[in-house]
Amino acid sequence: MPIIELDTNLPADRVPAGLEKRLCAATAAILGKPEDRVIVTVRPGLTMVLGGTTEPCVQLVISSIGVVGTAEDNRGHSARYFEFLTKELALDQDRCVAVLLWRPAPALYFTYPGKLELSIFKPLGRLLLRNMPTIELDTNLPVNRVPAGLEKRLCATAAAILGKPENRVNVTVRTGLIMALCGSTEPCVQLIVSSVGMVGTAEENRGHSAGFFEFLTKELALGQDRIIIRFYPLEPWQIGKDGTVVTFL
Repeated sequence: MPIIELDTNLPADRVPAGLEKRLCAATAAILGKPEDRVIVTVRPGLTMVLGGTTEPCVQLVISSIGVVGTAEDNRGHSARYFEFLTKELALDQDRCVAVLLWRPAPALYFTYPGKLELSIFKPLGRLLLRNMPTIELDTNLPVNRVPAGLEKRLCATAAAILGKPENRVNVTVRTGLIMALCGSTEPCVQLIVSSVGMVGTAEENRGHSAGFFEFLTKELALGQDRIIIRFYPLEPWQIGKDGTVVTFL
């Protein structure tokens, strides 16, 4: 399931209507994947600097298991994405220089109803008590469709699901995004769960996934087919805290 994230400082009214659908179709063609397996998120109106200037620009991040794993693969993909972006957004190529193509971390997991896809798992080593799970919820639901206090309830739910103290969980909710999930722009949610330990095996994530799906379907009145969860196992050195990294805390 390729994950496409387009960040831009163009205001929402400068982003062509239906861009997320066309980017979804273009990605399916470029990467040779079925369109209904591609997830696209577009975040306009950001504060960005590219090449030392705040002039209009775009950064594209493509995450996929396979198909973006070699320089030769990515040279071809990059050329076609540049062609798409310059035409769609009326930007010069030098304002799209930050197109990033990368493989997911070796232990990246995607979950969606009834299935779990995983790549090669690398053991994380010892589990640290000072772990701080980070939860990011992206949705194209407008802010008035998101229940008040969702972030607090999601924090409490994540703490219970992951077995962590609630005061160690960080939650961000981003609403009103431009998104396409599995080829459709109907209301949807992408949940990203990053943690040292606790999300490192298929068995663990199957249980976590069930708990998060139950929470999200009830809170947001969405079917399971409109939700995807991405689990990212982290190493302690990847998390900064208290002026250092968790390794040394």
